[in-house]
Amino acid sequence: MTRNAAIRPAALFLVFGTILGACSANEEVSAEAPVAGASCDAVRDTATTDPAYRARCTYGQVTPADIDRLRAFALLKATLALKKDGFDQVGWTGPYEATLGTSTRSGNSAVASGGAPVPPGTPGSRGFDYIVRGWKSQGMTVTQVGAHNVSRLIPELRRQAGLASAN
Repeated sequence: MTRNAAIRPAALFLVFGTILGACSANEEVSAEAPVAGASCDAVRDTATTDPAYRARCTYGQVTPADIDRLRAFALLKATLALKKDGFDQVGWTGPYEATLGTSTRSGNSAVASGGAPVPPGTPGSRGFDYIVRGWKSQGMTVTQVGAHNVSRLIPELRRQAGLASAN
């Protein structure tokens, strides 16, 4: 086999890999939160055997509109992770109060670092946390309460987060 003949399969593999990567990139979201000074992630919840992710955000000084965008962004990240895991239905609970690395659940309010109760998701709370679960529709015997179709939910969450459409 000549050197050029050996390079052709490798070059084709790289070209096709790049094309496939570009096609799937439409489903990806930036690691950066859509609001300056905020940090969001979706982490597999290992405390449960159910397919679940914790969609979390912490932030500094933000407006209520920014909080709505961050909520959508966090749910989008968890929904995309569950879709990648093969689930086509998602549902969530929350938001729960979270403050810069801690998650405190106490009814409808939580104690912020200043000691005063702060409702979850208000500008003074500094963070929130959702539990997002996935299901496969072919395995569902009854409709899960609060389940959303992933294919329909992703564009809506992108819009609410202020991100460009996935097309």
